[in-house]
Amino acid sequence: MVDGICLIVVAIGMIIDGIFVYGKEPSEIEKTGWAYEYLGKNGISICLILLGIIAFLIGVFVVRNEAKKLKRR
Repeated sequence: MVDGICLIVVAIGMIIDGIFVYGKEPSEIEKTGWAYEYLGKNGISICLILLGIIAFLIGVFVVRNEAKKLKRR
């Protein structure tokens, strides 16, 4: 269950970081990645937000399954 909670915390951090980075000029190192090449200037923030949402959903799924296992005992 701790794994899922940690994943949820990291996912929320990714989403918040993606929101704060949105609209800002990417750094030189970010311009070399595929997210910048395919999605443009805001590609980094869009990918951060999407990966954060996916990680959040996985974390919720893990916590839910672990909680069900604890109730069965």
